Amino acid sequence: MESMTRTMLAWLMTYAIHSTALLGVAWLLSRWGRLSMHTVDFIWKLALVGGLLTSTAQLAFDVRPSGSFALESTRRAAPAVTSRDLTELKDERAGLPADASTHTAAAEHQDIASGAPVPAAPASVEHTLSTRAKVELLFFGAWALVALTLALVYIARRLMLVGRLANRQHITEGTLPALLDTLCRTVGFRSHVALTSVNTISSPVALGLHEICVPEAAITDLSTDEQRGLLAHELAHLARRDPVWLDVASLMERVFFFQPLNRLARQEIQRNAEFLCDDWAAERTGNGLPLAHCLARVAEWIEASPLGVPVAGMAEQRSLLVTRIARLIEGRRAGSPMSRVLTIGTATVLLSAVVAAAPGVRRVNAPAPSESVAAVDPANERDEQPVVDEPSHEDKANRNGKSEADDPAVVAALVARLKDADAGVRRAAASSLGNLRSKTAVTALIAAIDDGNKEVRVAVCQALGNIGDARAVPALTRLLTDPSPEVRNRAIDALDEFADELSARQVLPSTQDARPETRAKAAELLGEIGDRDAIPTLQKLLKDSSEDVRTAALESLCELKALLSTAELSTLFNDPSPDVRRAALEYVKEQPSLGNVATIRRMMSDSDEHVREQAVEALSELRSPEARTALREALTSSDPAVRRRAAEALGERP
Repeated sequence: MESMTRTMLAWLMTYAIHSTALLGVAWLLSRWGRLSMHTVDFIWKLALVGGLLTSTAQLAFDVRPSGSFALESTRRAAPAVTSRDLTELKDERAGLPADASTHTAAAEHQDIASGAPVPAAPASVEHTLSTRAKVELLFFGAWALVALTLALVYIARRLMLVGRLANRQHITEGTLPALLDTLCRTVGFRSHVALTSVNTISSPVALGLHEICVPEAAITDLSTDEQRGLLAHELAHLARRDPVWLDVASLMERVFFFQPLNRLARQEIQRNAEFLCDDWAAERTGNGLPLAHCLARVAEWIEASPLGVPVAGMAEQRSLLVTRIARLIEGRRAGSPMSRVLTIGTATVLLSAVVAAAPGVRRVNAPAPSESVAAVDPANERDEQPVVDEPSHEDKANRNGKSEADDPAVVAALVARLKDADAGVRRAAASSLGNLRSKTAVTALIAAIDDGNKEVRVAVCQALGNIGDARAVPALTRLLTDPSPEVRNRAIDALDEFADELSARQVLPSTQDARPETRAKAAELLGEIGDRDAIPTLQKLLKDSSEDVRTAALESLCELKALLSTAELSTLFNDPSPDVRRAALEYVKEQPSLGNVATIRRMMSDSDEHVREQAVEALSELRSPEARTALREALTSSDPAVRRRAAEALGERP
């Protein structure tokens, strides 16, 4: 633990130095005024991620530029033992007077100089954990806690955004899809781009790598030229992968919160993206005026609050709207982008220079045991044994404990969203609480289990199953009769986590469900519960129309060690489903007294190879002369797998 902590602190400190240098250079170059906006955008992106690369490379290859320093080891080596120390120690043990040590010191000195074995130092001289180790661990833990909290808050906001956009609809008719297809062909954008609309946003946004989402007003309130400019602008965001860059920059801003320049880099990247996408759209559509008019119209729609997280949206940065409209009207452009060769060359040179010249922090290992003098063995008869550090209480806790992602602030925010007016937001909040496995949210999730929206109820079921708190069992059991088949199916999935808390009576209603998938899951769950009261119901399910239900029921009867009649087994052996026939043979394998050699011998010629192999397995468990005769006959089977297994079985049953 100590070694890992020091290594991470060294890396974080090196990153802080390198990122400051790179982002500082990017800021200076962006203020120089002689570089194109394309070049400035590239430099900011390189500076943002370059610190991660250079700090990792410098530590990995142990590069030590001038000005670098090391984290001193928190363990100190044992002090050197001089010949005088050893002489006094020996004299003390021999009972000699103190002045006699002067005469023995010279002899000991000669022994040391000649390479003779030197007695070991006292056992009290050994490596000890200094206060610095605790301070380092405290700093590392504080960084990890704050970084995790900020990252979780960001993820929660992203999930809320997903919920806000959950009801968006694909646009397949009208002028917008045709305009988008034409633009994609014109610019050579090969990937399919999904076009959607929703009434919960005021500004168009580019989502992920292949989707453009527009407000409903963009369909009805914009002219064809304005729509073309809007789509070209958002397509430019996708072509430049701006949504991905903003996600990366936003996470880095939070994880490396101690570097305030990351926030500046994210803002500059987002700002440049809007200008460059405006220029891209104006060039591809032949005129910037329609896009300028579109921006002015979009500004009129904006009434709601921003989306909460940085997104590649046309008007999310409202302070830039006037400047952007003026640039488009005046026809100003950002210049030509850098060539690929120049881009790669610049990145390589700049990052290599930082690795080679920027100071860094390296960790220093504790001195090897051979560098210190071993402890004195009073009897001088036992071999020297290596000293093994006992793990500290904190180390044991870190190895045995579980990481805690249950941040109170995030959980409280998500619980509040379970009552949001928008069903998509409620669903996203429930899913997030399930992913966090927050037991403090169980009560709120149980209260939300009667939500009027079936998708929310499905998410609540899944969340309660993930959390695994038995308090949810009564509520989940109630949902087994929900009007929605999706909810009933999710409820039986969630109850599978609580088999030890259930009785067969609670699950029996699901065996009559209209959905075969739900009936099969209920049959399987009855076997896991282990309640023999379920046997009559499972026997009825052997005649179910679904082969999955029949298979699950038979496997559960096998687990419950239920006794089936000869007629029932005969029917199962002739079932049209190979899975059912195989399960029947598995049942006979577990209940050899019910096996019929003649029937099983016939199964060795089944059309399904797995059934044939399972028939040999069942014969090997019968332990009768007739079964051994059947196994000998199996040695001549045309199926090599049957012959092989029969040969193995005959060896197992002498």
